[in-house]
Amino acid sequence: MSDERQVRNDFNGRLQTLFQDFFFNWVFSSAMSDQEIMDRYFTPDFSAHIDGVDLDKDQFQSRVGRMRREAIVEHQEFIEMMEEGDRLFSMHSVRGQSLASGQPFETRAIAFFIFKGDRIESAYLNSATKGAPEDADIASRS
Repeated sequence: MSDERQVRNDFNGRLQTLFQDFFFNWVFSSAMSDQEIMDRYFTPDFSAHIDGVDLDKDQFQSRVGRMRREAIVEHQEFIEMMEEGDRLFSMHSVRGQSLASGQPFETRAIAFFIFKGDRIESAYLNSATKGAPEDADIASRS
């Protein structure tokens, strides 16, 4: 899926493509519901550790929905991606507008994912956000 709001930098491995498609459908597209995103891209026993918080699949789905409601992502770039076997590392940035604060934000994230088949089984992410103080947790709200 090509879109000028998402810069892929020629990361075309199988897991890289799956993750980029997930990200596009999450932040730019309204074609899939939150539930459809979770069912398509995440295993039933998915878990995440994001900015020091452990999330199960339901809590992560809440995060997906909240970000869709509270942020307008204007640009996303994959800076670096590496995959090996069922593991994927991604360094990416997201810029947009927070609907909660009304201010612009930019988040840089370093993430590590373990896949099971074509779906994410676990995720580990640390992020740093520039913008309004109330948006410091925009990447990890649930």
